[in-house]
Amino acid sequence: MDTDRFDDLTRSLAAPASRRRALKLFGGGALGAALGLLGRGEARAYPNTCRRFVLSGGRRPDQGIYVDDDLEVRLNGVPILLDENALSDTHPPITFRARAGNRLRIIATDAEPFCHHLDNLYLHCRTGGAPRRLSNEISGCPDVAVGKFFDKTFTI
Repeated sequence: MDTDRFDDLTRSLAAPASRRRALKLFGGGALGAALGLLGRGEARAYPNTCRRFVLSGGRRPDQGIYVDDDLEVRLNGVPILLDENALSDTHPPITFRARAGNRLRIIATDAEPFCHHLDNLYLHCRTGGAPRRLSNEISGCPDVAVGKFFDKTFTI
């Protein structure tokens, strides 16, 4: 929410309310609570109609993904990012098109027997909805074996 919309919202909530407005607010809150109790208020990470996604390293879709050393991202087996330079990198967020039911496989590999790291991973719908956390940050030191330290597949 931008600051102007937030300010407008706080001003409207602080303003004295008419009986009609108070009844509308009360009725809307009661209806929302009733639907929540019935299980009809299920929150979704993003709409089923979403087709454009972003994989990022944080809650914001513009956050890059830091990995030490290599990162591979595949959508239904097809690579959409292939980093094999054996260096720690921050990759820009990965934008791609997909449908509900598609499979997203993420593989992080350590090329040197030192520390490894992979940022938090979030999936965002470009057209709205809450971000979906795919994994927590992973870090390990010292004397970590070379090879894959993260290999998971997620269903969109």
